[in-house]
Amino acid sequence: MIPPFDIPVQMRFEDEQARQAQQSQQPPANPGQPPRAAPIRRVNLRPVTGFEMSNLSADLGDDDSLTLEKVEPGLYHLALSWRPSYVKSIRAGSVETEGDILDVRNGPSGPITVTVSSSMCQINGTVSDSSGPLAGVRVALVQPVESGISNPLIATTAADGTYTLPGVPPGKYKLLLADDDAMAALPGQNLDDYEDIAESVELHAGDKITKDLRVRK
Repeated sequence: MIPPFDIPVQMRFEDEQARQAQQSQQPPANPGQPPRAAPIRRVNLRPVTGFEMSNLSADLGDDDSLTLEKVEPGLYHLALSWRPSYVKSIRAGSVETEGDILDVRNGPSGPITVTVSSSMCQINGTVSDSSGPLAGVRVALVQPVESGISNPLIATTAADGTYTLPGVPPGKYKLLLADDDAMAALPGQNLDDYEDIAESVELHAGDKITKDLRVRK
């Protein structure tokens, strides 16, 4: 048995946009009010499998470092609270891996350095059937089951049948039209029944791609 442990983390940013949390675009409620404080930059650990543990988080200091306290051994996603940014890679000791997964199943394995980038991706396209573009159709972008992430990205087509999914981290996804049955299945990642209508999408840093979808009768 490995007791809970603390994890010191140093963040490294590929660009200034990745470092800075975006300020609210809304003006102060009353003229003359002081400027809003900079948004908090928070890092959360989310178990790849199992229940979410809300206490596994820490705020990033001015020196771009933090300490995650009382972490149980496990496999975690390291999630950032600010946009536009995503975890590009994690170095634990001398081993660096792509993506946002932190492996501490055997306890701490040395200093943790997290590389953050703002090179997010975007998918857009048009949904149509034999009669033309369709409005009000939901499009879902879902990560594979093994990722352990259960929150799909959802967009609804506009009056001209177009949709946009902005701010997508690089990775492998499934893109599909989400009717009511599919929407019920998506949170649990139970996509086996939808494999024939889901399109595989692989995104690399900064990609902006177009994927037109057609409703099947």
